[in-house]
Amino acid sequence: MFTSILILSLVSQILEKADSFFWAMNYDSARVYYNRALQEDYTSYDVHWKLARLYCNIGDVLQKKDSIKTMYELALKHAEKAISLDSTRYEGYLWKSAAAGDKALFLGGKKKVEFAFVVKNNAEKALKLNPQCAYAYFILGEYQKEAATIGPILKRIAKTLFGKVPEGTLDSSLVLLNKAISLDSTEVKFYLGRGKTYREMKKYDLAKKDFEKALTLKDKYLVDRKLKEEARKLLKKLK
Repeated sequence: MFTSILILSLVSQILEKADSFFWAMNYDSARVYYNRALQEDYTSYDVHWKLARLYCNIGDVLQKKDSIKTMYELALKHAEKAISLDSTRYEGYLWKSAAAGDKALFLGGKKKVEFAFVVKNNAEKALKLNPQCAYAYFILGEYQKEAATIGPILKRIAKTLFGKVPEGTLDSSLVLLNKAISLDSTEVKFYLGRGKTYREMKKYDLAKKDFEKALTLKDKYLVDRKLKEEARKLLKKLK
């Protein structure tokens, strides 16, 4: 018992250090400390979901396709391990949803559609466990947008293989993204995502405002720099 308490205390200290590096956007050092915590306690739920979060963020900013794919696969693995350790907490489902969405970028046809359902189902599970999870609303808002604009080929594949098609509307996307922003107004990706939904709805003035808002926000993740560049390019197209 005493040994277990010491291990928990040590892991907690290592995680605190890892988290400080993560929020400082020093992902290399964060990875070292998260993996050190993993070596101390492979059964730690917090270690696994935080590694899933880290690998998603690393994958978001890498350049080489194979390296990006590897990061998203690692994220998915750790999210699934977290869920296996504790299915009553939301973080594992949240980051499984995020990792599945990221990995789907590298998939085609059947697998792409299959992962779309994984994204939706796990984001919904995360929200059921934590109704105030802004990121889960964002993921579902993006899912609705993608489903609303899915091409006819993927629709046929989905109908043939799964008997159903990912369903979504731009109106539903907007409602979900509005909810995400109401819960957390500091996320660059939330405003960029809503701006894109407004653009699809041909509400260009509102899209422009969201892209401009995204540019005013402080970077929380390394990917925010890339997202802001995307917002700038979209703004130019609207002017």
